[in-house]
Amino acid sequence: MIYIPSRPLLHVFKRQFHNSIPLCQKPLTRSLWKTVSVSPIDGTSQVALQLDGRTVRTPGGLPLEFPDTHTVLASMLQREWQAVTEKATKGKGPGNWKKLQRENLPLTSLVGRCLGLQMSPKDRNAAKKSLIPFIDTDTLVVMSPQNELDGVLRSRQEELYPKFVKLTEDLFSKDFNPEGSAPLRLSILDTETHGIRPHKQSQPVTDAAVNYLDSLTPWNLAVMEHTVVATKSFLCGILLLQSWAPVKDIAELSLLEAICQAERWGSIPESHERERLQLEQSLHCAALVAFG
Repeated sequence: MIYIPSRPLLHVFKRQFHNSIPLCQKPLTRSLWKTVSVSPIDGTSQVALQLDGRTVRTPGGLPLEFPDTHTVLASMLQREWQAVTEKATKGKGPGNWKKLQRENLPLTSLVGRCLGLQMSPKDRNAAKKSLIPFIDTDTLVVMSPQNELDGVLRSRQEELYPKFVKLTEDLFSKDFNPEGSAPLRLSILDTETHGIRPHKQSQPVTDAAVNYLDSLTPWNLAVMEHTVVATKSFLCGILLLQSWAPVKDIAELSLLEAICQAERWGSIPESHERERLQLEQSLHCAALVAFG
């Protein structure tokens, strides 16, 4: 849930991110707030997301405040709330507020996660622990059989994956290598040769991945978590944070098998296109938080 600042003559209420948003019993015939702003906090270098001058709070009860250097992020947060408020207040009655769901506030949700990790070492450690297994079965280290989809998928994988695997190996070897100067190599699961089986990286590679996560700020750790979960790829998280590839290309890497299937068998616009757009939106949010 997210806490919304109160206004005179209106009930204080809690907005549920996950399902619907229960409000007061009487039908609402006007907006619960008139203005959305990102305002400077006196005496600090912080700004706050505010509704009618009152600061929004995260699910953990933290004020949604962040450094004033994030100018693009501030602008996009304000636009996100303006857009979703406009949609939710069309018509009359509280039913319209069911549109204010978590998926309609992806940027706000991610910033809330950043603030939560910033305040909680326990949550940061839990996030790191949950991310490490992704590198064992990473999308970019699993190669399909040669004849799958008439060989098109394997060909595209061989064209796209090695470049980013090599960049990651070089980064780990140079800056996060637990064994000093010894070069690190990611283990590749070739299902043509080895079939589908459990796969794990070597301990030095795993340790380097841990060292990489340890080097991230709480905000970048939240971005990494968000990207890895969205793409099912530890390497895609690195690609975004290191600016090695644009969002569209990262989304393509993550959805490569689905893209090849759609090219072979045809696509379902309501499904495939929506999945692609949702992933790109999610990655754009991550990039905004990391660099905005």
